[in-house]
Amino acid sequence: MSVNVGSIYLTAHFGIPEMVRRGGGAIVNVASVQGFACQQNVAAYATTKGAIHTLTRALALDHARSGIRVNSVSPGSIRTPILEKAARGENGTDADVEAAYKRFGEAHPIGRIGEPEEVAELIA
Repeated sequence: MSVNVGSIYLTAHFGIPEMVRRGGGAIVNVASVQGFACQQNVAAYATTKGAIHTLTRALALDHARSGIRVNSVSPGSIRTPILEKAARGENGTDADVEAAYKRFGEAHPIGRIGEPEEVAELIA
């Protein structure tokens, strides 16, 4: 909770006054589709991502008149150590991880899991 939500809150708390002083700015928070439609066994994670969606909307409303835009992106399954741990939890071998990634990807409109660089390019 403190990492996923607390870090965003504290960054906004201390960063927004400087943005106001400079006449505006932009914040992009990284949430997750889990914040909208969660799966089993991810209650804590989904709760934090839902909180990020709400915090993003609240900050956007609170600071729009100061020229500060606040938005979020909500990736689906992205090839990260967290996803690998979830995939490995099913059986444990590298082949099984790749099979799990394939299964996870089939649930997404693009038919595959995403790459961290794709999320970074979207934000930059």
